[in-house]
Amino acid sequence: IAEQDPETASAIRAAGEKSSAHADFYGAMIPALEPRSWDKLVVSSRNDNWALVGDAAGFVDPLTGEGIYYAIRSADLLAEALLDDKMNYEDRWRSDFGDELKYASRISERFYLGAAAGAPVTERMIQLARFHRGIRDTLNDLIAGDQGYLDLKPRLLKSAIRVL
Repeated sequence: IAEQDPETASAIRAAGEKSSAHADFYGAMIPALEPRSWDKLVVSSRNDNWALVGDAAGFVDPLTGEGIYYAIRSADLLAEALLDDKMNYEDRWRSDFGDELKYASRISERFYLGAAAGAPVTERMIQLARFHRGIRDTLNDLIAGDQGYLDLKPRLLKSAIRVL
């Protein structure tokens, strides 16, 4: 990021420094693909007999850092593709979760670096969740993997209207 967009890299570092004052971090950052990478991403070649699954393929949720689900799901999809020649692995992962991860990649910068009502988006979401059950349930479903990103905004807006 630093070479391509120094301003964004600086903002990410500043956000990390600010948040690290309040929390201890354990583990490593798992990189997530940028939005423009999703359309040209190739994770397998039937002709050359290779395929990637999980975070090796870039299947990591850019908002939550979740990768275990995508590792297991992509392995399942690869196994299905190997047993069934009708639909290849590339088509399977793209139709199963590719659009969700691509969309999450597009909104991740706004989510972490954007503002809502004069405060960081993440802070406002936590405040709203504290006081409103509908928003809290939506965020719980999102973290649990039961709520996708593609239909998240309409559900949050519906809950927010009730708050107002």
